[in-house]
Amino acid sequence: MSDTIKPGSNSTSSTVQENAIASGPDPGPDSSPDVSEPTTKPAGNSFMAPHLKPVRIKLLKVFVGMLLFISAYALGIFSIYWGAAYDRGSKLKNLRMLVVIEDEPVGNVQPVIGNSIRSVVQQPQVQRLGDWHIYSGQEFAKQAQKHNNTVEEEVARQIHHQEFWSSIYVRGNATYDYFQALQSANTSYNASGSIMSIYETGRDNMAMQSYVTPNVKSVEEMFLRLTASHIAPPLIQNLTESQQTALFKNDNATALVSTQFPFVFSDRRPFTDPVLIAPTQVGLIYLIILTFIQLNFFIPINMMMGAMKLKNAHYVIVKMLVSYVGYFILSLMYSLVSLAMQVDFTVAFGKSGFLVFWMSSFLTMCAVGGMNEIFFLICFATIPPFIGAWLLFWVITNVTPTFSPLALCAHFFRYGYAMPIHASYEISKVIFFDTYKGAMGRNYAILVIWNVLVVALLPFAAVFYKRRMAQKAMAERQKVVDEVQNGKIN
Repeated sequence: MSDTIKPGSNSTSSTVQENAIASGPDPGPDSSPDVSEPTTKPAGNSFMAPHLKPVRIKLLKVFVGMLLFISAYALGIFSIYWGAAYDRGSKLKNLRMLVVIEDEPVGNVQPVIGNSIRSVVQQPQVQRLGDWHIYSGQEFAKQAQKHNNTVEEEVARQIHHQEFWSSIYVRGNATYDYFQALQSANTSYNASGSIMSIYETGRDNMAMQSYVTPNVKSVEEMFLRLTASHIAPPLIQNLTESQQTALFKNDNATALVSTQFPFVFSDRRPFTDPVLIAPTQVGLIYLIILTFIQLNFFIPINMMMGAMKLKNAHYVIVKMLVSYVGYFILSLMYSLVSLAMQVDFTVAFGKSGFLVFWMSSFLTMCAVGGMNEIFFLICFATIPPFIGAWLLFWVITNVTPTFSPLALCAHFFRYGYAMPIHASYEISKVIFFDTYKGAMGRNYAILVIWNVLVVALLPFAAVFYKRRMAQKAMAERQKVVDEVQNGKIN
C-alpha cells in the first residue's frame, strides 16, 4: 500500500534535504567559477612604454648631468693629492742643505778631506739633490760665536731651528789627524767622526727617509769613491823618505793607506716608536672623520631642537654647546688611545705633555669639525648629496700639504701652512719629538683663527638650516592638505 503524503507534513522537507545531501554541499558564491571576472594585469609599467618617453629623456639628462659633475669633481679633487707628488725629483734642489768644512791647512798639509767634500758637493749631479750652502770653518765660527756655541753645536742648532734639512760637517784638523797617523804609521787610527751628518728625523719622518737622508748618502758614496785616489796619495808625498819606508814596512800599512772616511749620521730627533705614526699622521685623518660621525649621530638632537621652536639665539647657543662638549669628550678619547699605547708624552713638556696634546686635539677638532658642521647644515638643507663631496674635499685639502714636504711641492700647495691639520701636525711633532718650538705660536694662532671663523659663521648656517627645514616641513604639510582636499587621500 502506498503512503499518502499529507499536506503540512514534514515529508516534503525531508525529501528536499535528502536531495541536497545527495547532490553534495552548496558550493557558495566564491566556489563557483566567475567567467565574467576580468584577468588581473601585471603591476607596473614597462620601461620602454611609449607614454614614458618624456620621463626616460628627463632621466637620461639627469643621469648624464650628474655623471659629468661627479667626473669633473673627481678629476679636480684627486688632482690636488696626485699633484703634490708630481715631478718631485726636479724639486729636490729646493731642499736647503748645510755644509760646514772646518778642515783647514796646517803647515804644508792641505785639507784634502775638506777639499774633496767641497769638490763632490759642487758636482752638477749633487747640485740637483739639494740647495747646498757651503761655509768654511772660519765663516761659520762667526755665526757660532753669536750664540756662544762651538761649530758643531751651531750646526746642530741651525738644523734644530729648521733652517736646513740636513748637514755635512767636516771636523777641524780631519786631514792633519790622518796625516799624523800616516807619519807615525799608526795603524790604530780611527777615521770615524771626521765627517758627520746632523739631522732630525722627527721634523718629517717620511721626507727624511725618502729624500733627505738618501741624498746625503748619495754624496757620501761619491765621496768614498774619490777617497782612494784623492786623499792618501798627496799626504804620503808630504812624508819624508824614512817615514814612507817605515809606513810601507808595516804589515797593516795597506789598511791605513786605504782608509775610508764614512759619514757618521747623527739623528738628534729620531723616530723610534712606530706607534707615533698614528697620532702624528694617520690619526689626524681619522680626527676629521670622527667629527663628521658626531654630526650624523647628533641629527636627532637637531631635529628635537627644531621641534622645540627655540629663539634663534637660544638655538645657536645650545647647538654650539652640544657640538663643543662633544669635541671636548671625543678629543679626550682620541688622546687616551695614545696614552693606552704607552706613547711618551713627556719628551718636550714633561708631565704636562698629555694635557698639551689633548687641548691641541680639542682645538683641531673644533676647527675641522666646525667647518664640517657649517657645510653639513647648508648642504643638508639644500643639496644633501654635496655633504659627501664636501667631506672628501676637506680631507684632501688638509691632508695633502700636511703629509707632503712642501719644499718638494709646487707653490700652490703653500696654502697648507694655513690649514688646521697642518698646524696640528706641526704641534704634535713638538710634543712627541721635541722639534723646534719657535713655530708653535704661529700654529696655535692658525687653529684659533679657524675657530674664530667657525664661531662667526656657524650661527648663520644654523639659522639658515632651521628656517629652511621649517619651510620644507610646512611645504610637506601643505602638500598633504592639498591631496586630502583633492580626494587623493581618504
